[in-house]
Amino acid sequence: MRLGRVKFEISYVVDLDNAEMVKLAECFICDDIAELGNFVISPTLEYCEDRSLKESDIPSSLQEDAADESMLDLDYNFYIDGASRGNPGKAAIGVVVTDEHGTEITKIKEYIGETTNNVAEYKALICALEFAVDNMIQYTNIFSDSELLVKQISGAYKVKDAKLKLLHTEAKKLIKELTSFRITHVKREFNKEADKLCNEVLDEQGG
Repeated sequence: MRLGRVKFEISYVVDLDNAEMVKLAECFICDDIAELGNFVISPTLEYCEDRSLKESDIPSSLQEDAADESMLDLDYNFYIDGASRGNPGKAAIGVVVTDEHGTEITKIKEYIGETTNNVAEYKALICALEFAVDNMIQYTNIFSDSELLVKQISGAYKVKDAKLKLLHTEAKKLIKELTSFRITHVKREFNKEADKLCNEVLDEQGG
């Protein structure tokens, strides 16, 4: 395993295998870092791992520059949300994808049946990760207003619920297919677009 690049000041890494914090450095910024193992960088929680890119279709919004391999080196931001009216109740997910310049790439919204709010949050994360993998997006930044989701994915919280454990495992498998993964907890007011998508779906469902 090799880290592709790091742009952020960091002080610690989280060892996913042993679920413990390890002091790494006060700061380093470079293009190629030696093998570190199964680590997540904290507090921005960036998980980096090499993978062989699979051949897959690139969304129409990216096709213009698809021939330019440098396109794959861009960071993409995924604002995700899951909502359930009733908890459990009718539930939906919303995902907003932008490039590193803030230009909107696409929006995804989907009704996922009746379930809990926490399951919906995980489903939104998995939707974002599947989009990233399928479209060869190597540098993935996730923004969620679910503190539980962020801390469980980062390893700060244990996953005890049986349904969430399955979703957690599915998400981690997808994360390992990415070159770089970062997940950040944000306040709800900074995640309004994804929340709006959820509410649009639930309104359509009469929830």
